[in-house]
Amino acid sequence: MKLKNFKLMKTITLLMSLLFCVLSCTRTVQQPATNKATITIKTNILSKTYNPMIFGGFLEHFGRQIYGGVFEPGSPLADEQGFRLDVIEAMKELKLSVVRWPGGCFASGYHWKDGVGKLRKPVDDPVWGVTDPNTFGTDEFVQWCRLVGCEPYICTNAGNGTALEMQEWVEYCNAEKGKYAELRKSNGNTDPFNVRIWSIGNENWGAHEIGAKTPETWGPFVNRSAELMLDADPDLILAAAATSDKSWTLPLLRFVGKRLDRKPRARRASGARARGRYGLRQQPQRRRRPPGAALRRGQA
Repeated sequence: MKLKNFKLMKTITLLMSLLFCVLSCTRTVQQPATNKATITIKTNILSKTYNPMIFGGFLEHFGRQIYGGVFEPGSPLADEQGFRLDVIEAMKELKLSVVRWPGGCFASGYHWKDGVGKLRKPVDDPVWGVTDPNTFGTDEFVQWCRLVGCEPYICTNAGNGTALEMQEWVEYCNAEKGKYAELRKSNGNTDPFNVRIWSIGNENWGAHEIGAKTPETWGPFVNRSAELMLDADPDLILAAAATSDKSWTLPLLRFVGKRLDRKPRARRASGARARGRYGLRQQPQRRRRPPGAALRRGQA
């Protein structure tokens, strides 16, 4: 018994010695005696009006933003359609005014027809290297925006997509009749979605983007896309990707400059505004984003 107690005391003594050794080698950082934070409220400053459209959001098929984020069928937190109710309540609290979808870089490889109808098939996403199930598409996005109480803002595929594809997307969303209006109706949405805000492309100026364009080809492409989209719905509010680099933007302005509603601004993401009703917002950034070039409403 004495031997066991001796060994136990020896072990405890060794452990305490090691502990004191570690503590003696640990640098002690003294905190300042006082840490104060001061807030000054100036009550004599005149209030300013602001456009509520500055409180926008951005939703991309990236990580868990869509699947497992705003949309998670089968979750106890979701409704019968699969929309996360907790997320919807959080977005309502933020009072979002507008949300852009489906990207982002994802938009440059996204084909909207893959994400509508009952017979949807998973598609490999060339942007983020994952498989997108396409269970969250145009219909779901618009419905989610209605639940949140914000304006839907669609960014078209100007990477490996076409101007005609953009026109057909507008028809699907906004047309009263025609091939793609009938397709929307067959998917359970009799009334047009009336999506007003659209963007032609994302970061098509960059080599990282699928189907990146040269300064010489971007202007004509935007011009043709705008023409077809406005032919489908002349009341659209359009935007196009631009940058502060003059070698890129000036060729674009030669084709669409007369249609601009506002001048591009530094660090401003592509956005839209028409007749003072809609404002631009700076979006969450993975990298420094270009300014947007907004096209005037109702011009082709």
